[in-house]
Formats: sequence, C-alpha cells, structure tokens
Amino acid sequence: DDVKQDKRLSRAECQKKIEQLTREMKEAAKILEFEHAAFLRDRIDKLRKQLEHKTNLLHRKEETLWQTTKL
Repeated sequence: DDVKQDKRLSRAECQKKIEQLTREMKEAAKILEFEHAAFLRDRIDKLRKQLEHKTNLLHRKEETLWQTTKL
C-alpha cells in the first residue's frame, strides 16, 4: 500500500515524492484524467501533512536537546 510506504519515507524522500506526484498530477489534469489528478492531489496533501509533522518533531527534539545542554 502506497500510503503505508509513504509513512516510512525520510523528510528528503517525502519532499521528492511530493515533487514527483505533483508532476504526475499536472500531467493527469492535462490529459483530462481529473479523477486521477484529484487522487494524486489528496495523496500530496497527506504527504505534506506528514512532512510537516516530521519537521515539527525534529524541531521539538532539537529544542529539547538545546534545553538539556543549557542546564
């Protein structure tokens, strides 16, 4: 399942996947495959949320590390 595989992607891989799917979505829309384009749009949205979540987790870990070294 693509969604399960997407959850295992690193932040960099996730960004590359978003770029790839965006190109595919635009191509699908160009050839009037609107349902497929909408499916890809929704998958891109999920990946963006996942990327944002991973980024927030990273920032929290960095902040915690900074605070513990400050003590």
